[in-house]
Amino acid sequence: MASPSTAEWRGTSDHNVTETAFDAVKCKLSAVTLGYFEDPFLRFFVEKPTRRIPLIHRGYYLRHVAITRCVELFLSQHATSAEVNIVSLGAGFDTLFFRLLEQRAFAGKISFVEVDCDAIVRAKTKLLNDDDIRAGLAECRLLGFRTAADHARRLLALVHWQRCRILDMNGVFAACTTADEKRRLATLEPFDEFVDGTLCNAHYAIYLADNCKDQDTDGLQWTSRFQPEVMIIRSFQHDDLATVRSLFESTHLEFAKGSRAVRQFVANRLRGPSGDMFDVQQAFQTPNGAGLMTSGFWVAEVGGEVVGCVGVKPLTTDEGQQTAELCRLSVSPAVRRRGVASALVRTVEAFVASCGALKEIRLETIGAMEGTQQLYRALGYTEQKESEKQHSSFKLVRFQKTL
Repeated sequence: MASPSTAEWRGTSDHNVTETAFDAVKCKLSAVTLGYFEDPFLRFFVEKPTRRIPLIHRGYYLRHVAITRCVELFLSQHATSAEVNIVSLGAGFDTLFFRLLEQRAFAGKISFVEVDCDAIVRAKTKLLNDDDIRAGLAECRLLGFRTAADHARRLLALVHWQRCRILDMNGVFAACTTADEKRRLATLEPFDEFVDGTLCNAHYAIYLADNCKDQDTDGLQWTSRFQPEVMIIRSFQHDDLATVRSLFESTHLEFAKGSRAVRQFVANRLRGPSGDMFDVQQAFQTPNGAGLMTSGFWVAEVGGEVVGCVGVKPLTTDEGQQTAELCRLSVSPAVRRRGVASALVRTVEAFVASCGALKEIRLETIGAMEGTQQLYRALGYTEQKESEKQHSSFKLVRFQKTL
């Protein structure tokens, strides 16, 4: 079915809404044509397909993933129900109804209703049958609330839902796409707008709510299962001090068995006033004499908990060369082998590169930290065997990387 003319409602309150709907369906079809996701029904709504930019494709891909995953979990949670109800507010030319009808994955009855302005409803009814439709689960666009907490308060307090989950599209990307799927997306077309993509994704969110009581034990709540383990890398804040000191101490003392020297090394870094882990802000977040920031300290946060940290500061080598020293890399055992350390190291590299004057990163690690050494090699760091330091009870291994 070709897109109907918009002349009949031009100048009415529906005009902007319908124009947005027609643009959206073209964007979706462009993404489908390039292989981002499958939807055999979109072509009926577009008269003349046009290709969109990669950033648009990724945005609509994530929207498709979010809604599809949401509906799958909802239907799975109520798989033994005789009937479920779905309502889509401001549905536009979305094809969810047709896709569910084709899949027939739900054994019971699905009552489905879409709500939109007259022009769009008339355009879509040509592809609808005469089955009775009712209400239930909603996808809607909510505007006018400043923060995610505002949305949560509205859903929980004003509308009286029992629980809710709120994720932006960055969270959806982390929660609903596997490593293989991320690699597949990277092969579809060139994409280098990662900053723009992250910013754009942060402006769109999915809000999930249910009325199940906390004491309900009939399986996991579908909203709770739609939750990512999103990692955030951010600059150190003063409130993090106790946590990063404890993290640094515990992770390094893992390798201090039988080595008094390692224990002393850790203690010296924690002891004030000269130890750089005694006052992280003073040691890593103070501008140099020229007023420039050439050092920094970052933490990795998962689920609101600090699980990793790393620092960098200028280093004058024995040859008088100015370089950067990566130091205090620490990752909680609970999240190792999940990319936390790699993300922290890349954050340091990006910072050093942005400084301009420093072209090389050096670091030293305890010889017993074999996993850490493998990480540095995988990230392109070269081991400097001639610079190894053998102490009485432990060995220091030096690595370096030219940016």
